[in-house]
Amino acid sequence: MIPNNLPPLLTSIVGRVSELNEIADLLSAPEVRMIVLTGLAGSGKTRLALEAAHRQVQERTFPDGVWRLALEDLRDPACLAGVFAAGLKLGFQEQSDTRGQLLQFLETKRMLLLLDNVEQLAGKTTLIAEVLTAAPAVRILATSIEPVDLNGVRTVRIGGLRLQIPGGDESTLPDAMHLFIQRARRAKPTFRLASEDLPHAHRICELVDGLPAGIDLATIWIRMLSCSEIVAELEHSLDFLKTSFRNMHPRHHSLREIFDYSWRRLGAGDQQLFRDLAVFTGGCRLDAAATVLGVDEQRLAALSDRSLLAQTGNGRYIQPGLLRQYALEQLTAMPAEAAMMQENYANYYRRFLVEHTPTRYKHGSQEALNDLDAERENIRAAWEWAVAGSRLPEIDQSITGLDYYYTTKGWYAEAADLFERAVRAVDQSTAQGADEVLRLRGKLLIQQGFFMYKQGYLEGAETLLHESASLLGSVGAAEDLVDTLFHLGGIISQRGDFARAREYQQESLELARHTGNHFAEINCLNALGLTSLKLGEYDQARNLYAQSLDLARSANDPGVLANSLNDFGYMLSRIGSAGEAIPYLNEALNLARSLHNRRLVTYVLATLGEATYAAGDFAQSKRYSAESLERAEKQNDQVLVTHLLIR
Repeated sequence: MIPNNLPPLLTSIVGRVSELNEIADLLSAPEVRMIVLTGLAGSGKTRLALEAAHRQVQERTFPDGVWRLALEDLRDPACLAGVFAAGLKLGFQEQSDTRGQLLQFLETKRMLLLLDNVEQLAGKTTLIAEVLTAAPAVRILATSIEPVDLNGVRTVRIGGLRLQIPGGDESTLPDAMHLFIQRARRAKPTFRLASEDLPHAHRICELVDGLPAGIDLATIWIRMLSCSEIVAELEHSLDFLKTSFRNMHPRHHSLREIFDYSWRRLGAGDQQLFRDLAVFTGGCRLDAAATVLGVDEQRLAALSDRSLLAQTGNGRYIQPGLLRQYALEQLTAMPAEAAMMQENYANYYRRFLVEHTPTRYKHGSQEALNDLDAERENIRAAWEWAVAGSRLPEIDQSITGLDYYYTTKGWYAEAADLFERAVRAVDQSTAQGADEVLRLRGKLLIQQGFFMYKQGYLEGAETLLHESASLLGSVGAAEDLVDTLFHLGGIISQRGDFARAREYQQESLELARHTGNHFAEINCLNALGLTSLKLGEYDQARNLYAQSLDLARSANDPGVLANSLNDFGYMLSRIGSAGEAIPYLNEALNLARSLHNRRLVTYVLATLGEATYAAGDFAQSKRYSAESLERAEKQNDQVLVTHLLIR
């Protein structure tokens, strides 16, 4: 039996296959003298190190033994030689050089030393360096919440257990869920994970970022609470996860104690950076952190090395799970700092939204849309900050960008809610009655009304748009009134009152031309063309649609062109020229797909369904219509859903 002082393993290890293989490979590599497992307290570093050490005992790789030297109670790094001596059961000669005796003892040994909690040395690792130099056959496996800066050291980062979305039976669940089930059954032997509890159990593992200590603390409550109740408590407060069990290290008695341990080891500057990062929702890119917080990549890497910040494969920095909640508490405790960070943050993402929104002179790109997708949570949080504080200029500057993004993505219900709350914020402003406030309220009502209309709430949308028209007309806001009248025409046309709809559309067209808004002019011509089509005025309809398409081709905006091509194809199929329509519609679909414009793709598919049906290609028509209906239902576009179902 290989000599060792390792404690027995009371439970089987869950997951960590790749980490154990990596450790084994590194221990057999001649150039690697020391392996350091780094990660948050509670990430399972010690358990993993013990598993790896036990396997080395079984494989007899180190004939002189595998020895665990616990440093968790070390208060003075100068006493490290004594810890070595105690762990190796050495008796030193009195009044002699204990350091020298230790090195002399080790110099011929083939031995593995397991050093737990190396961060207790506070960077004073001279003795470890001397051991590595004097004893070439000695290997060191260490755990630490911080990196160790020595030659010949390899670092293995230990995060939480795998968190893939669960599915299927227990054999297909990710590692974090397997540990959850194991620990839950230890707490309550009759526990069985029902299918309805799967998402809640996964959410628990997600909230604690897969940390084994966090899962341990959560499953203690399985005896009294359901998985969904544990989730609710966890999302409310991280103090929910605590225990006084004697068989757990005091540092692991609560998540707060786990986080406190890492927090106390940070310098003042890193503490400030850690708490300021909590201002980001859903993480951030390096350029955002640099602008909002004034930090560089090196500062962020220092927190990442301490497992207090995760870096994803796409270059984002994220404070995972409850760690962000902890950081947010620290930031909230500094009101002046929190206010400054929140303002910097909101200003940055407002500018980000504006810069990524198409204008009359810049059409939207897929790259810009991808950037908006990545920052959706931050953009929404910045909007909500402006709304909560009734910051009217900031709200005004964000309207166009939010309208573009949510319309393109087809997220109508969420958008209606955002704009409705913004209207209430304007109503609570102390600047009531001023022309700029009346105009802002009118603009917000346009958006709220439009997104309600897209969900099929025609009566409520019409009421809001009439109020918008009254406000905007009273302050002479002709550019904004174009949109109000345009949407009113669309709603009234939907109700079947085509003559009245034409009046609004014609007035909108005249205002668009008067204000030089060529994009609105294109839309108005299309709308008037549709009204003429519904009234049976086919020559007039074709003329109006042709005018619109000519303007769209000269506008240098593929989104506008795709929309006009779709409308032109729709008109052709309705007047009996379906064969002529299909090439226009295929061009529109290709453009819409290249732009990843979900709303427009849905509409072009619907039009292609009609055109191919009219052309006699019923199988293709069914495919187009089915895909359009599926998309419309996902986007909650009740106007289009109703149209497709009736058709």
